[in-house]
Amino acid sequence: MKISYQILLVFVIVIIICLGISGWFLLRISESIIINKISDGDIQLAQRVGQEVKAEIANIKPVLELLTTTQEWRQMDAKA
Repeated sequence: MKISYQILLVFVIVIIICLGISGWFLLRISESIIINKISDGDIQLAQRVGQEVKAEIANIKPVLELLTTTQEWRQMDAKA
């Protein structure tokens, strides 16, 4: 009776350890997948924001050039 109790106890301990180890591996794998998906999403978001910024700069650039030209004329008029 005592031997079967020890065998059962060892069996239960081994099962608990195996479940703990497999759970740990599953946690690491899922964490890695989640981090990679978040990284991909962040990269795509950054690329979209970059494209929007480039488009806005392209729209604003002529206005800024016009303002710069106007300021240069004003400075030349003030010096003369």
